[in-house]
Amino acid sequence: MTDLAARLIAVIGGFFAWWFKELAGLVPARLRGALEGSAQAALFDLSGPEIVLSRLSGRSWRELGRVDPQGLNEPAQARAFARLIKKAKLDQLDVVLRLPASTALRKTLSLPLAAEENLRQVLTFEMDRHTPFSADEVYFDYRVRMRDAETGRMEVELVTVPRKVMDERCERAAAWGVVPDVVDIGGEDRGGEDASEGINLLPADDGVNGGRRVGGLSLFLAAVAAALIAVAVYLPLEAQQREMQAFSAALAKAKAEAGAAMDLRREIDRLVEESQFLVTRKQKSVKATEVLDELTRILPDGTWLRQFKIKDRELRISGFSQAASNLIGLIEQSALFANARFTSPVTQDRREGLERFNIAADLAQGGAKDGASTRDGSFGGNGVRNGTGNRAPAGARQTGGSRR
Repeated sequence: MTDLAARLIAVIGGFFAWWFKELAGLVPARLRGALEGSAQAALFDLSGPEIVLSRLSGRSWRELGRVDPQGLNEPAQARAFARLIKKAKLDQLDVVLRLPASTALRKTLSLPLAAEENLRQVLTFEMDRHTPFSADEVYFDYRVRMRDAETGRMEVELVTVPRKVMDERCERAAAWGVVPDVVDIGGEDRGGEDASEGINLLPADDGVNGGRRVGGLSLFLAAVAAALIAVAVYLPLEAQQREMQAFSAALAKAKAEAGAAMDLRREIDRLVEESQFLVTRKQKSVKATEVLDELTRILPDGTWLRQFKIKDRELRISGFSQAASNLIGLIEQSALFANARFTSPVTQDRREGLERFNIAADLAQGGAKDGASTRDGSFGGNGVRNGTGNRAPAGARQTGGSRR
């Protein structure tokens, strides 16, 4: 897991180092110069017979002093370097330790462009094929010299230093009070340009690939990159937020319109129901003329009605008949009536010589019993038969009660 994390850190560090370098090329020269002018570093050059301390300000080096270790014991060397370090104020600078070119092995490799994405990992795996060492025996770094998109190849300069040699130099520097941020290699012929520019042999957890302090240009580029990342994340979210707000507004409008439509629908249903109420009530009610006509048809000759009343869908009649007990059956046979019954005992009227009756019957729902029909399918007639067989107006000879 530790090796995997180290490799992952190395890959990420290499990517950002390449990215910052590419971004630096996009910065205008004047602005790049102004930013680089604020970068400062101290260089301990061990590549010659004397150890030279220089200070970088902008793009130029200014020598601060040098120490010739020949003939000086360790305490004398430490005192000499203490004076230089105090003068250089290393706590405010990036510290570069430069090793002699003779301690390093440089080799130019031709690799596929596809390997650039994981170049440090590829070089780690291929170290024993391109150098006399394995990856755990050396410190190494690289830089891409050339890319050819047509052939799909690139030239990579690989710089390696045996671990034993570099550890010895770093231990000597630590004894002088120098802790490097960068370890590079001196060039044989710089020609005004550092041949080891961009090279840092410190491991990923110690040097530029992991912990080198970032100069002004790098800070600027990092800020630009962070701003671009923030914009790239914010813009889709902001667009999505606008879409959601528009959708919410449209949804609220649709809900309001749907609610208004439902209210209108309920109002229409209520008005229709109210308008149909009287019609339905009238359709379900039985006309008094129909009931009277039906009684005229079914009651036998010799029957007189003295009272005819309809209330709450109940018919009440009273009168005289030669055989009042037969009237219940006749009334039940009609499609308009149901549950015919005497409401009082049948009595003999001496004056009339007929039986006196009081009958009640329910009016069938809708004017007819379920599944029943009138005898001839129509209502006719204009009265109730009297005792002589002639028709008389309904309710003739009424002696009391009321007609409806």
